[in-house]
Amino acid sequence: MSKNLFAEAGIDGFDHKVYDKHIKPEYGDKDIRDIQIVDAQKMLNHCASYCAQETIRNVKTDWHRIFQVASILKQGTTDWTTVIDTPQASKVTERSVSEQNITEREVQSFIEFMKTYGECIETEKQKLYHRNILIFLCLVMRFTVMRLQEARGLCKKDITLHKKM
Repeated sequence: MSKNLFAEAGIDGFDHKVYDKHIKPEYGDKDIRDIQIVDAQKMLNHCASYCAQETIRNVKTDWHRIFQVASILKQGTTDWTTVIDTPQASKVTERSVSEQNITEREVQSFIEFMKTYGECIETEKQKLYHRNILIFLCLVMRFTVMRLQEARGLCKKDITLHKKM
């Protein structure tokens, strides 16, 4: 696939570096109609063995763009990216370690620390209220993977609790 082909089809956001490095060597000479779901999944799994998670997502996005172009040009192909799994990368980068959720041990450590929170608050009732709000906020963030600003912005109307059957 060439840059001109993507421009003709009106597709933006195609990363030619990712294509040239990861897709073209194995599939560059193959007809798009001959690429099956197992080919795309196998290629992503192979990429996961040596790439960071962000690169795997970029490769999958480029596959999606290729299938889009094929569809626009009426090549009679299926966009396999809608059904294939995005594998987890084996390569752990510093960034991916820093973005991991806090552990259960860290949550418990924080809760222990919060038991001493509020020494400057005047009444015991206010102290308990503020401490409990912070602990609840921490637990919401831990189990929903919400960011701080999202969790702080929650309102009662945003929360629906359903009884488990």
